[in-house]
Amino acid sequence: MSKGGEPMKQGFAFIAMCLVVGCTANAPLPTPITRTISQQAAIERAVQAASIARPEITGALVKPENICAEAMRLGDANKRLGQDALGSDERAEMPMWFVTMDGLWGDAFPRPTEFPTPKPFRHYVVIIDGITGEVRRVAALY
Repeated sequence: MSKGGEPMKQGFAFIAMCLVVGCTANAPLPTPITRTISQQAAIERAVQAASIARPEITGALVKPENICAEAMRLGDANKRLGQDALGSDERAEMPMWFVTMDGLWGDAFPRPTEFPTPKPFRHYVVIIDGITGEVRRVAALY
């Protein structure tokens, strides 16, 4: 009886495969991330941004090193920084370069002179718009 059951098993296997293919054939494919700014250009812009003083953060006190640029969407970049808010001109799916580097950045927050100077920041993150090259976010981290 094993020979008579084989075609039936193959038929069920074929039907199951068709159901799986049919269910996934209409599933939306992820939209590829398109960038016009190269990884190297993003790194150069991020290093430039890290050398400029900003409110409460000095420019780089030493030449940044261990620089990495990772392609991701803005929503994911925000999550890595622990942020949820998007600007009115921003969408979570916007392509970005998440650039990290090591170095020294001073805490430039104005304090009364009796307060000790905080230790310098050792890490810096710059989020670069993957289309325009605009600096979207900066963060100095310990």
